[in-house]
Amino acid sequence: MKQAKVLNETEIKKLMKVCELTRYAERNRLIVSLSVLSGMRACEIANLRINNVLSDTNAVLDLIVLDKEQTKGNRRQTVVVSTALKKAIQRYISTNPQLLSQDKGRFL
Repeated sequence: MKQAKVLNETEIKKLMKVCELTRYAERNRLIVSLSVLSGMRACEIANLRINNVLSDTNAVLDLIVLDKEQTKGNRRQTVVVSTALKKAIQRYISTNPQLLSQDKGRFL
C-alpha cells in the first residue's frame, strides 16, 4: 500500500492560506490542523462529534477519544490535543457559538 505524502512546513502554510480563501475558512483550517497536528485521518475527522472535543463545561479536552466506530481500524483510539490544536479548536468554536447550544452528540 502506498504511503500518503507528508507535507513540509512550507506546504502546510500554503494550505492554511488557501483555507482563508474558502467560504468556511475556520472549519477548513481546523480540518487541516486536526490532520497535521494530531495525525487524524479524514474519516476520523469527519466522524468527530462535539463531545469528542469539548467537556460538559465546553472546555477543550486534553485528549480526543475516538470510539471504534469512528476509526479506520475499528479500534478505539486516543489522540493527544497539543496546545496549538487546542487553540485551533477554540478559534473554531468562537466563530461558531451555536455549536455550544447544540446536542453534544452532533458532528463537529
